[in-house]
Amino acid sequence: MSRLFNLSWIILLVFLGCKEEDVQPAVLELYDIYDLEVEGVPRENLKTHPKQSFVIYLPPNYKGGQKLKISFRHSKKGKVDRSYNKDGWVNGSIVYEGNLIRIGSLQIAVIPYKPVEILPNGKPFRFPLVGKETLLNFYARNWGTDMEPTDIHQKASFINKASGQVTTTSSFSSIPAKEGDPTPVSIKIPIDMEAGEYKIVVYRRDQPVELPDPLIMEYGPPEAGMDFWPPVLLDTSRFAGIWGYNLLPEHKYEMILSNDFENPRKFLLTSKTSKYANTIIPPGFPTGNYEKRILIDGKELPLHNLINSDNLLIVQKEYAQPRLMSLTHISQLYYTDFGLAVFKPLTHFKRGQEILAITATPDAHHWKGEKLILKNVDTQKEFILKKAESNGFFPNIVFYSVYFLIPAECPPGRYAVTFSCSPDGVTTYHSERYHRIITIE
Repeated sequence: MSRLFNLSWIILLVFLGCKEEDVQPAVLELYDIYDLEVEGVPRENLKTHPKQSFVIYLPPNYKGGQKLKISFRHSKKGKVDRSYNKDGWVNGSIVYEGNLIRIGSLQIAVIPYKPVEILPNGKPFRFPLVGKETLLNFYARNWGTDMEPTDIHQKASFINKASGQVTTTSSFSSIPAKEGDPTPVSIKIPIDMEAGEYKIVVYRRDQPVELPDPLIMEYGPPEAGMDFWPPVLLDTSRFAGIWGYNLLPEHKYEMILSNDFENPRKFLLTSKTSKYANTIIPPGFPTGNYEKRILIDGKELPLHNLINSDNLLIVQKEYAQPRLMSLTHISQLYYTDFGLAVFKPLTHFKRGQEILAITATPDAHHWKGEKLILKNVDTQKEFILKKAESNGFFPNIVFYSVYFLIPAECPPGRYAVTFSCSPDGVTTYHSERYHRIITIE
């Protein structure tokens, strides 16, 4: 019984610790702020909050409009400062509506006395499904600062009116164009939304506020999403296809698999959902790397993958095999808009040059004894390249990269390429054949 009593007190203390309190001087002194006052706001309206260091509740008779004036000292004996020039403060005042306010690193939330008023759009918000994040914009009054103490992530929700499914997202606000204008607010529409009509809800003062107008997501033209790269096909899973958006049954979807060794093969894909179309690759289809192309209604659809390389489908004998995904050279390095290190693939190399192989292993570990096996397509003779001493690591690269030096004694010619390595230094696994014939000069 004593333990239960003590536990009850602990729970109560934790609960009380999460409540707002009158502003605590010790909290503000952590930010070198002393004797803080807000013009036109009683001291009892200044609160400390566990999720936000300082919260200002505006009184019903607040005369400052959309601006604040705050007075404070930088030290206990310093002079009053009301012209803090950082973070948007001008002549001692700052617009709080839609703004993210700070004094140095101290974040301030401002809560207007009046409830939030969402201005009607006058018609539904309509957006096509385009496979990328979109912003829904509206205007509000009495919004307050961008962040609130009760929800630092600024949640918003889209509720499907047919299914009831709730999609949670985020919102953010901006400063009004001029004094007295409504506050612009934006909600992020996630890329995985389905077509349909949605109720739009934002959360302010820890309460849901429904927008007067609904969101209608509509199907658009078929689009390919980021290709899962590289997809691997095994005997246990023969499905291959594309992920994307608006992949509706009324369109014709075809997939062409090709490499430098086999005649191109075309497969008809079936729409399974609006985001996926696939087919079954028959047993006995030759193993190897294949470049994948997609046609929709006879027109080729651009495909994209994470490292801007060939879009591959790798048909493997077993899951444990490593994957040889790209052959290139250090001179082909560049960085994507997301900061990833990527390389343009090459098919022509010179003796004395280093081939950079982009590889992957099933467990994502760096295996041992890496070799590049070159097989002359005319003479069938093999030439083995061993791993070079150069460092194959680049910041922000997604896959493992290995250098292989082409020695002077390597005969010039056209070569098929495979990659081999060992997880334990004893058992050796070989990749499937690379999809391109390379030329060594």
